[in-house]
Amino acid sequence: MDYYIRVKKLSASSQLLVRRVNNLYFRDNFMNKKEWIKSFLLYGVLAIYIYLLASILLFGYKFYTPIGIFTANRMNIRGINLIPFQDIHILSDYIHNLGNIAVFIPLSIYLMILKKNKKIFINMIYVFLISLSVEIIQFIFSLGISDIDDILLNCLGGLIGVFVYKCLFQLTKSEEKVRSTIIIISSVIGFPIFTIFVLTAIFY
Repeated sequence: MDYYIRVKKLSASSQLLVRRVNNLYFRDNFMNKKEWIKSFLLYGVLAIYIYLLASILLFGYKFYTPIGIFTANRMNIRGINLIPFQDIHILSDYIHNLGNIAVFIPLSIYLMILKKNKKIFINMIYVFLISLSVEIIQFIFSLGISDIDDILLNCLGGLIGVFVYKCLFQLTKSEEKVRSTIIIISSVIGFPIFTIFVLTAIFY
């Protein structure tokens, strides 16, 4: 009788162990899939953002492509402005400047997410160097006016992005929660904007 009781207890223990192992396996598998989806969305939206940033800052309204800038019949525009805010006269100038601020806000947020060093100064150096590189490329390939205003406004946008990240971190007290929040917001905003941009480029 004791033998059958021990066998029954052993069988129950084995079944419990199997259930726990299965639960752990499915939980880990679910977590891995969840992390994969989050990483896919994070880097997918980042790729879209980089494409849109390059299209807006380097090719702009001219709809040049990386290959198209080497064609002989394209419009060449080259110039340098080193005096801050001297050419702001009409509404379109203000809208342009607001755009220069807005396009660099996501950049600094992504830098804060992806880099281990969260210091404001270090991330602002990256923002400055990227903005400066854009202006240098514009000058070399005659893609527009290399303007000190653009660098200053890009850096202001980068600074706003850093503070957005810092504020989210203060609210959530967790880098992972900030990362998840940014993934959700950027996915909701990024994919529709990319779709509109592509459709505009195709049909207009």
